[in-house]
Amino acid sequence: MRGLDLDPLWQVAEAQPSLPGRGRAHGTDFSTACGEILIAVNEDGSRAVLFPTESDDAFASDTTTKVQVTKRTLRFDGDEAVYVAVSCSADRLNGVFTTLAAEMIQASEGVSRPSAVILATLDEWRDLLSGEKSEILTESKLVGLAAELLTLLAVLSSDPHRDVTVWTGPQGALHDIRRGPEALEVKGTLSREGLSVEIHGLRQLEPPTDGRLHLVVFRLERDVEHGFSVPDLVRSILDLGVSRLEFVKRLGHVGYDQADEANYAELRYAVVDRYVYAVDGTFPRIVRASLVAGDAPAGVTLLRYTVDLAGATPTPLSTTEADAAVQTVAGVS
Repeated sequence: MRGLDLDPLWQVAEAQPSLPGRGRAHGTDFSTACGEILIAVNEDGSRAVLFPTESDDAFASDTTTKVQVTKRTLRFDGDEAVYVAVSCSADRLNGVFTTLAAEMIQASEGVSRPSAVILATLDEWRDLLSGEKSEILTESKLVGLAAELLTLLAVLSSDPHRDVTVWTGPQGALHDIRRGPEALEVKGTLSREGLSVEIHGLRQLEPPTDGRLHLVVFRLERDVEHGFSVPDLVRSILDLGVSRLEFVKRLGHVGYDQADEANYAELRYAVVDRYVYAVDGTFPRIVRASLVAGDAPAGVTLLRYTVDLAGATPTPLSTTEADAAVQTVAGVS
């Protein structure tokens, strides 16, 4: 699957002078059967994608969300053509619209009447386009998300199927990343001294049945000049060719809204260390088997505790062993 970064193309189009009767557009190097697909800037400054189509491509316009699909006849460089026009009327949604537009463009490549696949794709994304604005993530949560995305990027880079559904934490699963019996729990910290992680509940450090669990801990530091941001990690994962819809849904479940990427882009980090631990019988933890009754007493609904990782034990895996642990979740033995 060819990569598709639309933001720079829109920036070029937006830099063009806005003149009455003259559209601002830029090619994408992707085409329907009728011509090259264009990104464009409407007269009101909103972003759009133009899909060349046959004149008899009949469909009902969809204007029920902030992303609207209409049929338009337009002239560029003296040539008149019929387009399926997809426009975003809310600047706040530009981030998710950019991801949706890439999905539509790749689904429409080579298609003579693209309206059907465009409307089907829009229908799949409808919930993401009509949802309420999320609260800005705290930096603590953003660091935790960065650690998860760094780990997910490593897993998916080795997975030929690019199966983003291994990121199970956002769906309410016990562990952050899991494939079959292999699971990873991921933590991130900005602390410069010591190394400790907070564990939530009795089951977070329980391996899957007949499986293995590894704890991955990233120590990050702020690096404004040379560091990466969470939006950078999001784009890197999208560039792998994962299911955009599944990935963006999961981002939404952890409270990450692409509409807020300008804020998140200002927070940049570098990896100081990555530690990976095998969570086995020797690892310090509280699990159901630690309790006489085999579970929390009735009425106890929340348990949080801290594991100190700075001492002589537990011992982190070697780099080779740590990489192998990540590879198993990627489906590579």
